[in-house]
Amino acid sequence: MFPLLLQEDSMALVQKQKLDLVRPMQLQLEVLGLLLTGFNFPDIWTKTVVNSKQDSILINPRERQLTRIYIEVGGSAASQELAQEKAKTVLSSFRIIWQFVEWFGMHKVGQRIATHFSDMDLAFLAGDAAHTHSPKAAQGMNVSMHESVNLAWKLACILRGFPKPLLKSYDKERQKVARDLIEFDMSYAKAFGDANSDALNVACIV
Repeated sequence: MFPLLLQEDSMALVQKQKLDLVRPMQLQLEVLGLLLTGFNFPDIWTKTVVNSKQDSILINPRERQLTRIYIEVGGSAASQELAQEKAKTVLSSFRIIWQFVEWFGMHKVGQRIATHFSDMDLAFLAGDAAHTHSPKAAQGMNVSMHESVNLAWKLACILRGFPKPLLKSYDKERQKVARDLIEFDMSYAKAFGDANSDALNVACIV
């Protein structure tokens, strides 16, 4: 047996690479609330990307007739009121009235990859500790599970007597996947920040 550390959720333990392909950090706002039934936007119960000359938003229908709206802003100022106002601006052709807001949140979106996913084959990184990106399309959940399975079967083999260098393949394999993920996320996240017709094409792939 040998000591092992698997870290999945701490970004403070590792230094992330700043890749040439990534965008600057963007501030993303989220509002979850109930819109009045008189809301006349035809696709309110469909996950929809709406682009305008001013901004772009993602509308995501949720449980209990709630609607979740994502808005990306370039500056540092953020508030629930700003998010609601931007949603009204983008949907200015429709009547949008919030009956109440149940939840408001904000987070920064940036693409980063850890320099290494393992250290001396004793400490391993997976999930958010290994790479950061937007929370869209369940990317973090899916890739984290893949990394955990990838590492688990390798560790199981080592414990059964396989050569220990097998563990070195984890870093090489998952670095490649992480870079592919970041490239996808850059296009996917950018789709919500740019008011152009290509945004829907990217969003509909997922």
